[in-house]
Amino acid sequence: MTDLLQLWQALGGRGELPSRAGRFSGPLLVLGGGRTVWDDYAKVRPWKGEIMAVNDIGAHLHDRIRHWVTLHPEYFPGWRTYREKHNYGDRVPPMCHSHKAKEGVDMCWNISAVGGTSGLFACYVGLLLGYDEIVLAGVPMTGDGHYFDPPWYRTEFADRANEMEWKHAIRNNFKGRVSSLSGKTLDWIGRSRLELVNFQP
Repeated sequence: MTDLLQLWQALGGRGELPSRAGRFSGPLLVLGGGRTVWDDYAKVRPWKGEIMAVNDIGAHLHDRIRHWVTLHPEYFPGWRTYREKHNYGDRVPPMCHSHKAKEGVDMCWNISAVGGTSGLFACYVGLLLGYDEIVLAGVPMTGDGHYFDPPWYRTEFADRANEMEWKHAIRNNFKGRVSSLSGKTLDWIGRSRLELVNFQP
């Protein structure tokens, strides 16, 4: 719990460490919205740990998700309705996390250093929840667009400020517990041993 408290303080956590901090363990797959998400997910299926969705992917993923994270909580009501009406997963609703207490948010993480992107915020939430190893799929940070974008569309996420946020997190907060399957985050962090050893189909 000391490590969690240190991380909470390093992220500018306000108030006491939340009660759900440290309640989980094992491997966590974080599914982002990058173009690589389905190819990345295929590399580690069948996934034997828990899954955390980031933003839109949670509305479209047919598998069960344990956690759902965003820095855009105003979209949660719509996303959750879409997922529930399509009966994706196994009818067990995911725990929804954000940095603000809004409709549809089950757990508010009151930190000031959210990281600038929902993918990095998801890493912080996973670490604070207590997961031992976090694997990023579809979080390439290359600016190539989302999995639902037309092929010519690009995003603004591949900028210097976001890269600095990620590299700061890798140096100071990840403690070797986060890895990636594609893109710049793979270059910055490195490949997961889970892709190669534990979760081959």
